[in-house]
Amino acid sequence: MLYKAYVDSKKFNLADILASVLGSVSEYRWTIFEFDGCLAPMSKFDFNEISDAAIEKKSGVEVNYGGLLKLASDISQTYDLVLAGSSGEIKEFSNTDSWREGNKITVEMVDCGDWEIYSNDSKLESKIKNRLR
Repeated sequence: MLYKAYVDSKKFNLADILASVLGSVSEYRWTIFEFDGCLAPMSKFDFNEISDAAIEKKSGVEVNYGGLLKLASDISQTYDLVLAGSSGEIKEFSNTDSWREGNKITVEMVDCGDWEIYSNDSKLESKIKNRLR
């Protein structure tokens, strides 16, 4: 079963979302499939490199949890993001519910809208809803 949580993007950012499920997902493999936004001026990350690689590769850009937390703290604004995490293999991106169900958790934002978090784990969904109100 696929669970869905909406999170207000005006109140919470990616770092907040990741912190809300800390411990539950730190051992997951993470892949960025799309990223458009702004990084802090002093960020050590290259926005164009991440964004271009994520779009060019069907398999996305894999990042470990520590790197994802660091990237999330450097993002000053998100316009679009598709991120998937799983304890197993991450599925190649397709904008379908079956793709979302195939990963343990997906975090998405489209056109500066609210965050949409999908999970096949009701406990993760509950953590997010309870901590990010």
